Amino acid sequence: MATANASAIGLSYGVKCVFPIGAALTVAGIVLNAVLDIPGSERFPEWTFIAVSRTFLPMMLMGTVFLIIGAYLDRQRMATRQARMRGTLCWVLSAACFVLLRSFDNVHAWTFALMFPAFAGLIGGIILLP
Repeated sequence: MATANASAIGLSYGVKCVFPIGAALTVAGIVLNAVLDIPGSERFPEWTFIAVSRTFLPMMLMGTVFLIIGAYLDRQRMATRQARMRGTLCWVLSAACFVLLRSFDNVHAWTFALMFPAFAGLIGGIILLP
């Protein structure tokens, strides 16, 4: 009986972490992508450049998926008021990403990565807002 309760507590804690892990992975992917576009990034050792260039896109994709799944899981366990606040925050951050994307002239550089949190925030807000 004690192991069933302990596993339920662990599962509950794991469910609570999906949304923040998704947000952190998405932000980390954007930062790594921005680091690659910094002038003078050729100074990095070759193995570092290869590692960063091969990890930023999977981080952003996994972060986007985790964020959407985490929004769904949070909606199942949250009170309506709390879910509404988090959904509104998702939409505000999504709108901020769209505004930043529009404000930059070049969308072929790291700024294109802002599409990932904009999309995830839009879908997360749709899921979280009742």
